[in-house]
Amino acid sequence: MRIVGAVFLLISCVAGISALFWQQEYQYSLPTPQPAGYVPTLISSKLDVQGLIAGYPVNEKVMLNFFNPDCPCSRFNSKHVAELFRQYGDKIRFFVVVPEGQDLQKVRRLIGEDVSIIEDRGNFIAQQSGVYSTPQAVMISPDKKLYYRGNYNRNRYCTRPESNFAELALKAFLNFEPLPNFSAEAYTAYGCEISYTPTL
Repeated sequence: MRIVGAVFLLISCVAGISALFWQQEYQYSLPTPQPAGYVPTLISSKLDVQGLIAGYPVNEKVMLNFFNPDCPCSRFNSKHVAELFRQYGDKIRFFVVVPEGQDLQKVRRLIGEDVSIIEDRGNFIAQQSGVYSTPQAVMISPDKKLYYRGNYNRNRYCTRPESNFAELALKAFLNFEPLPNFSAEAYTAYGCEISYTPTL
């Protein structure tokens, strides 16, 4: 009887550890499922961001950083986003876009006190930009065209500079160069889902 109990306890522990692993790790290593009705916003598409962001800068390059402080992937990526802000914040208008109802002070603690935060009511900015998961980076040219929308890096544990897609895109963007020829890994969304309601 004791053996049966020990086997049951062992199976329960393995199941619990597996469930925890799935919740914390494995699910974020898989691509985020595309929402029903999703229509991608193509590179060079015109974005109506001025109608969505109050005080949107005129004739400036902009980087939108879609971030959710409740998302493990966003939290893990926060140091990288903060470093991009420190390094390039004087060269580009840098915004952190968070879902409606998030703790904005938590976002400031993770990324920086000086960062400009936009609360994305109804996730309209995300939908306009073709973003359906966090973390994602979006760069918009002064003529309001989409230059880059994609991942910061290959996955949240990647520390190789050659796969820091957002930073490589940002450098090219600031130098008036064409977008680098990235693999599909740069554009396949990973992370935490953003609720998406297709516009009719």
